[in-house]
Amino acid sequence: MLSTVLKSPSLSGHDTSRKSCLEKPCAVRKQDSRHGLLWNVALCCLLFTLNGLSEDSAGKSTSVRETLIRISTEKEGLVTHLYVENVQAADVTVTFEMELSNLEADVKFPYTVTLAGKKRLKLFALTPQQPNRGWSWTYTYYSTFGSTNVEHDNSYVYTLPYVPGKSYRVSQGYNGEYSHFGADQFAIDWRMPVGTPICAARGGLVVGVKNDSNIGGDDPKYDWDANYILVQHSDGTLGQYVHLQKGGCKVKVGQRIEAGDCIGLSGNTGHSTGPHLHFSVFKARDGKHRQTLPVRYKTADDFAVTLQEGRSYKASGSSAMLATGNVKGANVAVTDSAAGLRSSTEPDLLGARGSNAVGH
Repeated sequence: MLSTVLKSPSLSGHDTSRKSCLEKPCAVRKQDSRHGLLWNVALCCLLFTLNGLSEDSAGKSTSVRETLIRISTEKEGLVTHLYVENVQAADVTVTFEMELSNLEADVKFPYTVTLAGKKRLKLFALTPQQPNRGWSWTYTYYSTFGSTNVEHDNSYVYTLPYVPGKSYRVSQGYNGEYSHFGADQFAIDWRMPVGTPICAARGGLVVGVKNDSNIGGDDPKYDWDANYILVQHSDGTLGQYVHLQKGGCKVKVGQRIEAGDCIGLSGNTGHSTGPHLHFSVFKARDGKHRQTLPVRYKTADDFAVTLQEGRSYKASGSSAMLATGNVKGANVAVTDSAAGLRSSTEPDLLGARGSNAVGH
C-alpha cells in the first residue's frame, strides 16, 4: 500500500478539494516470518498524488514534483532503525503513525519531529517482542515545510511586498471566503498584473524556490503548478510568495535577503483565478498541518496595520529607493512598464472573477 500527498504552498487544509502547504503521507508495510523475510513495500517516489490518508485531496498536475524527505531503515541484529533525511534547505516536520504486530517501538505514536535543512536523523527503533514469531509493521508519515519549535516575533512589522510608492488592492484577506481558512486563514492576496516586481516583506534566508511552471487556472488540477519563493525568517517562521511567473524568481536557495529587496515577479501560475500575489507567514503544527500567522504591515499611512480585504494599500518609502531593483545578483526593473502597470482607464484584464483575483 502506498499513498503520497504533497500539498501546495497556498491552499486550505480544511477543504478536501484544496491544499494548504507542502505535506505528504506515505504508507509502507513490511512483514517477517519464520520462513523468511517478505517485503511488501510500495516504493514512494514522493509525488503529489491523490490519497485518502490526508485531510486534503491533490489535483493532478503535469509539473515536476519535488521531494521533501527520504526514509531509510538499517538492521542491527533483530532491531530495525528508521531514519529520515531532509533533502530541503528549509526545516521540515514529519509525523509518523505506526501499526505494529509483535514489535515494540522506543517512542510513542503518533511521533512528530522537525528536521533542520539537509539533516539526517534516526527517528526510532523497532524490536520484536517474541523473536521466534513473525512480525510486521506498517507506517504512514506526513511531512510539511516548517518547524514546530518556533515562536513568531509578534513585534515585527512587515513591509508591503511590492515597490515603495505603489498601491495594490487586497483581493482576499484574512478569513477570506474563497480559500483563506483553515491552514490559510491568515494569508493575503494582492491583485496585480503579471510581471509586477515583488519585494521581500521581511529579511531572511531563501530556503525554497520553484521557478519552472508556466501553467495555471481556476481548477484544482493546477494546485502543484504555482511558482514560489520560500524564506526562513530570523525567528524560524517561513514566509512564502506564491503564483510567480515562470522565470520570475530572482533569488536562489541559500541567498540572504533584506526587507524591501526585489526578489521576483508576480504571475498567475498554479490554482488561481487571475494574476495576483499570495503571501503568508507560517509554522508547522505537525507533519499534517501548518499554521499561518497574523502579521501587521507598514504602509504609507500607518506603521502597523492589519490589512483589510477590498482596500488598497500604498507601500511606504520612495520608488526612487528601488529605481534599479538590483538585489544581491538579481536585476529586476521596477519601472511602470517593466511592472506591467496600467492606467485606470484601461480595460480590466486581470481576473477570471471580475475585479477579484484570488488563489490558493
